[in-house]
Amino acid sequence: MLMLRITLVTIFWIVSSIFSSMLFIYYDYNKILAALIIIPGVLPVVPLLSPAPKYGWRLIYICFAIMIQLVFISFDLLRGNIYLLFFVVIGVSLLYFVIFIKNNTISYFLGVVVCMCLFYPLGKQLYLYNAFSMRDICFNHEEYCGSSCYKDYSVISCKTSKWKMDVFHGSPGSHYYFDSVDGNIYVNFGDANSSAEYLLLNGKLKNNNNY
Repeated sequence: MLMLRITLVTIFWIVSSIFSSMLFIYYDYNKILAALIIIPGVLPVVPLLSPAPKYGWRLIYICFAIMIQLVFISFDLLRGNIYLLFFVVIGVSLLYFVIFIKNNTISYFLGVVVCMCLFYPLGKQLYLYNAFSMRDICFNHEEYCGSSCYKDYSVISCKTSKWKMDVFHGSPGSHYYFDSVDGNIYVNFGDANSSAEYLLLNGKLKNNNNY
């Protein structure tokens, strides 16, 4: 019965990955990583490939994992950290096994350590995002198609949504992420062909390079 479930789940995931990859045909994402992390993802199927949890939490985990997948789909900030998210997905999958399947003191301890190591980088992204929003700097994007498809990023007011400036013109696979070096906070935009970096300086964005 276990082998049958694993076989059916694997076939379903492969078919779903093939169809979902069509959503990224014009994007610059690594198709394998996109399938593993964004759509359909591996988090929702991990419980189906593992033994049942001791306390019957399989369905709760599946629902929680689907919610995480929806978050991954919705925010460009997370898409800009897709390689980081790959390790987070692996870590969360291991957490499910060591906490819900093994369920002992050592497993809980390892689970907490792994969780702290994996979610610190994502927490840093949210912290830096808040540094921009506190200065009324938020980012918006518009997608449009003519002879080719494009995705433009602009800065808007977090309070009024009023346009402030354009910051990046790229392909539909464009994304952004935050970084900090020596106390300086940056936002980086990019796609497969170009990139742009902006420094947060005195409450305003300073263009560090041209794209």
